[in-house]
Amino acid sequence: MALPPAVVADADVLFGATTRGLLIQLDCAGLLHLHWSPLILDEMSRALVKSKRKADLASAKAHEALMDRSLPNAMVDVATVQAQYAVVSNAVRSTKDTHVAACAYALLAIGA
Repeated sequence: MALPPAVVADADVLFGATTRGLLIQLDCAGLLHLHWSPLILDEMSRALVKSKRKADLASAKAHEALMDRSLPNAMVDVATVQAQYAVVSNAVRSTKDTHVAACAYALLAIGA
C-alpha cells in the first residue's frame, strides 16, 4: 500500500477551525500526512489573535500545543526549513511564503 501524501499546510489553511480540524482528521485517518513548521504555526497564531478568534497570544500558543500533541510527527523544525531557503527562494512569487515552500522542499529532501 502506498504511503499517504505529505501535505504542508500554510497558516491561511490552518486559520479556519473547520479546515484545520478536517486536515487533522484526515491525517489521523491515514489519508494524508500533515506537516507544519513553527514559523507556520506562529503566523497562524498571530492571525488568530489579530482577528480576535483567540483572546491573546497565550491562548493561541496553547492551541498550537494542542495541535502538536495531536500530530507529534507533523512538525518540521525551523533549522530544517531555513536550510532550504536558498533552494526555493527563486521559485516563490511572494517572499513571505518562502518558509512554506522551504518546508515542503525539506520534506521532499528527507523523502517524507
